[in-house]
Amino acid sequence: MKVSSLPFGGLIVVLVGDLAQLPPVGAVPVWCERDKVGSKKKDEKTMRGRTLWFKHFKTIIELKQNVRIKADDVNAVAFNHFLENLANGTITTRNWEHVRDTCSRDTIGDVEWSRRGFNKPSTTYLFTTNRDVLKKNHEQLKTLQKPIFKAMAYNSTKTAKAQRADFFQGLPNHVYLSESSKVLLTSNLKPELGLANGSTGIVKAFVWEDGTTNEDLADVRKMFVWVDFGDQYVGESFFPAKPERSGWFPIFPIQLNLPQKKQLSSTESGSRTTTMLSRMMLPLKLAWSWTVHKSQGQTIEGLVVLSLGDDENTSGLSYTAFSRAQRFGNVGVNGGIPKNRITTKITRKDTFQRRLTADSQLSKNAEETTRTLNLTTTNT
Repeated sequence: MKVSSLPFGGLIVVLVGDLAQLPPVGAVPVWCERDKVGSKKKDEKTMRGRTLWFKHFKTIIELKQNVRIKADDVNAVAFNHFLENLANGTITTRNWEHVRDTCSRDTIGDVEWSRRGFNKPSTTYLFTTNRDVLKKNHEQLKTLQKPIFKAMAYNSTKTAKAQRADFFQGLPNHVYLSESSKVLLTSNLKPELGLANGSTGIVKAFVWEDGTTNEDLADVRKMFVWVDFGDQYVGESFFPAKPERSGWFPIFPIQLNLPQKKQLSSTESGSRTTTMLSRMMLPLKLAWSWTVHKSQGQTIEGLVVLSLGDDENTSGLSYTAFSRAQRFGNVGVNGGIPKNRITTKITRKDTFQRRLTADSQLSKNAEETTRTLNLTTTNT
């Protein structure tokens, strides 16, 4: 096999992203300074990545139009202006007053909150912690007043069972489901058909191996779930004679086999060993509520309720949360929104300032690219 000495093996690499959103989980953003990286292992990997980033990625095309925002919204310009200021740390008093007076439940009151539909089951909730997400999802599940099925994962060993969902790429040890529950697909099942990680749908039916519907049966190896993904599913219908089921797709359990390295103790001889751990589980989770981190990259159609907490725990948190919506009027804020929450508590973080510096450099590179390539317009 021929080995290339060129960066990335000579392949053309295109990176797409928005530095104003959340930094990577469990990793270090390219704009992080070396003395802020942390462990020696992370430092080595990050510095290698930073070198490639700054040395080779000079051709920048800046996409300036926010196509997520609905153009027919009367508040589209105001929403876009608010998001730009939120990303740049330049929120004005007028921006804050508009959000406070039109989005905050504390300001508009419970009657108006309900009239605008924020209490409807279709509303999506964004929280900053997994605990709050779990609590809200279970509350919504109970309101359906339907039998709840506890799907249990099949693990190869006790060690596999002890692993968190993150180890198995989001597959948990158990998940509670019922008919009519709103669910999120956690695997890139059929991206070409519109079924990717982040696709949402409604559970329609449980089907077991023997054709029965025994809610007490918890072995996921012997069942699958019909989920209606609506217009997101663009494949051939499984029910051509029933148009109302055109978005239905069967979700079967998937199995992941992943290696776990074991470090031998001082009393054991030999070197570190690797064992394979296996988990089989439905790639589904309840989706009335998400963490802001999980929502990143998603477009949330319909209403969304934000619970931002008292502080900007991670740079880009508020910007990511607000920018998931398509209309200003689709956003509701629970717990109030003090002025300093989206002004000083965002801009005073060191990470925010470093990200602004990186964004400024990207903008300069974009201007240079425009001049070099003689570009007159930028399409999005």
